Amino acid sequence: MKLILENWNKFLNEAEEEESSSVGYQEMLDLIKGEDGSEIKIFIDVPKGAKKGFGATEKRPVPFDYGEFPDYINDADKMGWDLIVAPSESGKEWNKVGNLLPVGRVDYKEDSGKKGNDKIVMASGGKISEEDKEALKVFFDGISDRFKAPRWNNSLNEDMAEKPTFDHYADQVEIDGGIATLYHVSTADMQELDPEIAYASKSVYSKGEFRAWQRPRVFFFTKLAQEDTSRGRIQGDGYIAKVPWDELYPIYEDPLKLSYPDMKDKYMALTGDTETSPGMLNVFERVATLADELYGYKGFIYPHGGDLENIIVAMWAKVPVTKMEAPFYGEK
Repeated sequence: MKLILENWNKFLNEAEEEESSSVGYQEMLDLIKGEDGSEIKIFIDVPKGAKKGFGATEKRPVPFDYGEFPDYINDADKMGWDLIVAPSESGKEWNKVGNLLPVGRVDYKEDSGKKGNDKIVMASGGKISEEDKEALKVFFDGISDRFKAPRWNNSLNEDMAEKPTFDHYADQVEIDGGIATLYHVSTADMQELDPEIAYASKSVYSKGEFRAWQRPRVFFFTKLAQEDTSRGRIQGDGYIAKVPWDELYPIYEDPLKLSYPDMKDKYMALTGDTETSPGMLNVFERVATLADELYGYKGFIYPHGGDLENIIVAMWAKVPVTKMEAPFYGEK
């Protein structure tokens, strides 16, 4: 009997793992706003008025319904992505997304020990009232030792600003139908490049890049047989990635002037950061956040080490890749 029970529990655990999948923040938003997004399951485990501690011993009543998307895992805590329903719409019986759409997010602070365990704020039709915004701001102000201020991102409520297409470095990239072909070299066997994994296992030659800017990202060459400016040829197999050309922002040219001082207020409004926050003080982080949140860019394209003949790409989104059959450097 004990063996049967153990096997049954094992079966249930495996089934649960198959049903749930790990996704990033942007992937979660895309799923919610996708064709089948209205059918995504919701589980409300802390209804409006109930108490929750958010990592503290003392628990406080929450002015909203708080729950999760149980089928989609956030790697930060290995549990379903957390959600907050707008206060004025809380108290209803929620079991699937329905007409709820993302309208904002609430992030843990860097030093909270829970970085990445972010909360997606949802409201009907993707519209949230000023009263609901204020109620959430007041609540999270009370636990500001752990949380940043809620972010009300226009790109979540409305269409993103029209994204210009730039041709910087286009002559050094293979582009077909708006899709750029990029290359990565690695000794690992993979089907996807994940910035979080790349950051955790960063190699010697990429540590300098991460010292300048700590956001997790993955690096790509733009030409076959391209060499690193400092290390020459990289050991490993070649991988090909197909990335929309209009998702790459030319950071050094900065044609949208996102690094300019008058964009600092916009950055702080989006993130809740202050003038002395680490993100605010790092121009790369500031530009990446603005480029992503305002226009939907997912990476930078730039000359490596200032060499205009050696253009590389850094992506902060997950990228599917295909292993090359032939050696990247053209020899066995």
